Amino acid sequence: MSHQATILTALPAARESAGPHELVAELEFRVRLAALLTLRLASQETGTSLQLLRPTAGLGTWRDIIRKAANETRSLDTPIARRIRSLADGVTTAWNAPIDTKAITNVKPLRDYLSHGGRLASDEYTPVAVALKSALNVLDESITTLLAGSVLSTSAATVTLTLDGERVDLHPFFIQDEQSDTTLIFARRQPDAPPHYLPLSGPARHVALESTASTLDAYTRQRDQTPRVVADFLYDLQEDLSAFSEDQDTPVSLADDKSALRMSWRRATSEGTEERIDSFRLGPDEVRQWYDEGHWHPYTEFMRRMCNWKTVASRLATSFRMIEDHILTEEAAYSDGPYHTRHIVETNVEVTDYDGSDAEELPAGAIFDAVDEASTDNQGLTRITFFTGDAGSGKTHTMLRAAIDRAEAVAAQDSHSAPLYIYVRSTGRVLDDLSTVIQSAVAPTRNLTDRGVKALVRNGLATLLIDGFDELLGSSTYGDAIGSLRPWLSALNGRGTLIVSARSNYFLNEYRESVLRAKDANLPALHHRIAKMLPWSQTALESYLRAADFNLNLLAALPHAEQDLVRLPFFARTLAGIRASTLQSPGFSLVRELLKRYVQRESTKLRRGSEEGQELLSVEELERLFEDAAVLMAGEPEREIGIEDLQLAAHEALPGGLESRPHLARRLPNLCGLGVDTGETVPRFRFQHEVYFDEFFAARVARFADDGEDEQFVTSMTYDSWRASTTASITRRLTAPRVRDLLLRSAEHLTRGRASDSTAKHVRANAGALWVRVTPALVERRDYVTITHADILETLEMDSHTSARVAIRECTIEHLTLPASGTWSVRIEASQIHRLRHHGGPLSGLAISDNSNVGELITPDVVTDRWPDICLKLRHLGADIKAEIREVSGEPAWSLSAYGRSFLTSLGKRASNSLILRADRRFAEDDRDARFWPGSNDELSRFVRALESADVARVTPISASGTARVRLTFKVSIGALLEDDEWTQFWATVSRMHP
Repeated sequence: MSHQATILTALPAARESAGPHELVAELEFRVRLAALLTLRLASQETGTSLQLLRPTAGLGTWRDIIRKAANETRSLDTPIARRIRSLADGVTTAWNAPIDTKAITNVKPLRDYLSHGGRLASDEYTPVAVALKSALNVLDESITTLLAGSVLSTSAATVTLTLDGERVDLHPFFIQDEQSDTTLIFARRQPDAPPHYLPLSGPARHVALESTASTLDAYTRQRDQTPRVVADFLYDLQEDLSAFSEDQDTPVSLADDKSALRMSWRRATSEGTEERIDSFRLGPDEVRQWYDEGHWHPYTEFMRRMCNWKTVASRLATSFRMIEDHILTEEAAYSDGPYHTRHIVETNVEVTDYDGSDAEELPAGAIFDAVDEASTDNQGLTRITFFTGDAGSGKTHTMLRAAIDRAEAVAAQDSHSAPLYIYVRSTGRVLDDLSTVIQSAVAPTRNLTDRGVKALVRNGLATLLIDGFDELLGSSTYGDAIGSLRPWLSALNGRGTLIVSARSNYFLNEYRESVLRAKDANLPALHHRIAKMLPWSQTALESYLRAADFNLNLLAALPHAEQDLVRLPFFARTLAGIRASTLQSPGFSLVRELLKRYVQRESTKLRRGSEEGQELLSVEELERLFEDAAVLMAGEPEREIGIEDLQLAAHEALPGGLESRPHLARRLPNLCGLGVDTGETVPRFRFQHEVYFDEFFAARVARFADDGEDEQFVTSMTYDSWRASTTASITRRLTAPRVRDLLLRSAEHLTRGRASDSTAKHVRANAGALWVRVTPALVERRDYVTITHADILETLEMDSHTSARVAIRECTIEHLTLPASGTWSVRIEASQIHRLRHHGGPLSGLAISDNSNVGELITPDVVTDRWPDICLKLRHLGADIKAEIREVSGEPAWSLSAYGRSFLTSLGKRASNSLILRADRRFAEDDRDARFWPGSNDELSRFVRALESADVARVTPISASGTARVRLTFKVSIGALLEDDEWTQFWATVSRMHP
């Protein structure tokens, strides 16, 4: 029997009212159809063996078949080869079709999201359905083009396609069911069960046909008894179930069901324990599933059920609201009138990779949308987003409000499937164990423990938000910043998402260094992003102040140096609560007013219980006490001190010492809260907000300078690396020339060897932060500026200073920008510039010595991190470059060794410690890391195998959705591999391998 091909026309059109889940199923069915047709066509066209299928192949397998067929026929110019390539282009177009929703941007992540149990909001159904129907049309057109002019023949169960004069046997992937006269398409082939087929038309049902079993077995990869992916699932099951079990209980796998994993375990409940046996399996595309009430459900549904999802969300919302109310109540205590606590305008963030590349400005809420999407993206990476920003920029409010809103939404809606945000924060104490903090944060749920949180994060059901992570660590542990997260990261096993707020560029730099030097080869693969909180725009500020009934004309009353300060949410809220008469008083300063109110409120604590409420300290004396207390805190790993140090600060602040106020020592504990020290509850003093610490510390440091105590100023630079708000406050209080003189004194401190390695890091970082703020003022004075012995961990902007004269000596600069024109001069000596940006024009004013280096050059027409290319480009633009480089035929000499060094250096800049690759040691097509490899994919494969051969790195398979992936993990720290002499022979061997 022969007739025109009806493979596509037999398919029913999608129902007009079809929802997203039904439309995605239609899409997947068509991709399966296209793949099985392509499999047979490409095999016959190229004369190669058929690609083996997984027994329960899913979407990743079908799309790989189409892509592989297109690649294998790319060199052929036959009609069928052209049809195959056209089909592959159509499938890619359909699967990347854009979707008009906030969090999901195209069909691919939508399908993954829905397949893993995700749910859509009601207002997302229409745009999603429209986009999916459009993608269906593209697929239908592509399959129609593939089959145009073909003839389908059936004889008994055999199905044959005649296309462009060639006969293609489609058996056993397509067969004819003689009983129903329906064409069937292969669905799955599982051990100990007959093959299953799906009809192209008619009611959806599975048809079991034992007659094709032996033929199909030749084309399907039979699973081992304990394949890696099953073993990984079993391991995760034991970890997840243990998180909700009685202590010391170990879930047991029952080997009585070959088609599923059956687990016997005891679930801990508020009433005691519940004996359970639950069944799990890997469904199509290796999606994890749980069996309940006669149906298979997404594994995430099981996890929600076990933790009492909505109850946990409701209790977390209550706990988080209590934290927010406490913070806002403390802030409101310093306001003259009604305190407008809610952000009515959203804070924006600048989002970059860890090395500062790929910058884009987004609303803060978009960060959480991206985190939601990443939480279910099982690609073998744990994703960490760092929130940074000045004190008062809104980090805590943004994170806490996001946690509250999400918990309330989950508690209110049965269908809400987005992850919970579990917020934990530093309380000013250094803690050795992050698990202790998390255990305390989730205690109010009465359902979750630290292990339960790990399980939820690992499965994409929660994101951990750690507020003030650098303070929780304490500055003394910055050197192994990654070590504090190691137990948690290991438990996540290359999955899950974290958001961590860090309050200084110095911490981020030290964290990156600790990853670069990490020697633990078992550290999971990490991907980092930086989200810097930006000040409100002037429009946003004015919008907020209008809503607070603030007279905008009063903004002019602020000192010029504080005009930008009020664009930080904390200061904007403070400003909105100050009376107009106060603002209009002569010499008004917002910072001075803020500190005065804080001191006045704290002074009332000292009068409690004293005779007739007598004043034991004047406001000025208490302010000096706080300044001295801040200096004492700066020398400690935590931002709080005990009663003895507080008494010492009081002694320093009083002209006659603490002995001159006999009753004061007894009242000082009233300023303290309670903390834990050596297992006992004791009084501890800390400031109510990080802004107060920064300002009091800056005031004391500036007073050292005013009093001519230069050595004390330099000593204060050794305690810790200052935050941006600290350096901004110091430079508001001191003139630029005075700061320059102090910085030259700090350079002498370093050159004379008076600082240890650890304190020298602080001095250099603080010097760099101060140079960034005073250099523009010094340049405007036409001074010749010599920046020396500094680490500038941010951008030194010179592009607007066309007549600047600057020398940079023995410095490290993260990002330097240069002017496009003018008579400027910048000389770089014995320094490392990580990123040099130039917006155009000649560079005759730039000179770089032979012992300096530029890590990356960005010009209007060139972006490169290859040192030979950088040198040639800078010379071409007129710069005086002393470095010697080898050239071949006018082009930079480049080798596989240079490729490898360049790539590993870029890994270090991005705080990456490992790679996720395809099983053939190449990058996947959509891998963002591929752009950092200078060579081809074949050259990458050779370099990776060289790393393996030298036992420098190892490759292990991972469980990840889609194409088979492996994780490349370094056995040697990347820093040592790049710098230590013992690896010279390895690089010599690689350099002899021609790229």
